[in-house]
Amino acid sequence: MLDGIGDSFEWDIVKLPRGSTGLTSVSAAGGAWGIATNTEDLDVAWEFCKYITNTESTNILISNNLRSVPGRLSSVPRWEEVAGTDIWKGRYVQVFPEQMLNDAINWSYPVFMGEYDAAWNARIIGVFEGNDPEEALAQIEEEANAAAARYAEDE
Repeated sequence: MLDGIGDSFEWDIVKLPRGSTGLTSVSAAGGAWGIATNTEDLDVAWEFCKYITNTESTNILISNNLRSVPGRLSSVPRWEEVAGTDIWKGRYVQVFPEQMLNDAINWSYPVFMGEYDAAWNARIIGVFEGNDPEEALAQIEEEANAAAARYAEDE
């Protein structure tokens, strides 16, 4: 995105907003790699996980483009190096680690993520087939909010 934006307009980075409860409504935490218990070739799966999480791969996925913060200490120097380049000077790039330290909730995805995924998948295909995107997004929002409300009731 940086290449596309260039110097077309002033921009910076901001934290995700907090909701009425004082918490962010979207998790700042990321996902993880794992191996299913029914994996047929555990050795190959393990080698893949080691490869995709090694320092070089983490640098490529995260640190080289500051997509987030690296989950690997050995990739932090590369993250800091990129954060110090000219394109990031004067920008609030520290928002990423600050948000992880201060705002990340203690689960990677909302507990209603399965319901959200179902709503998204049921509607987004129609958009690619010519359905109105605004209508589809409104339906996804309605269904996701209903799922979130059901979760909040259980708390």
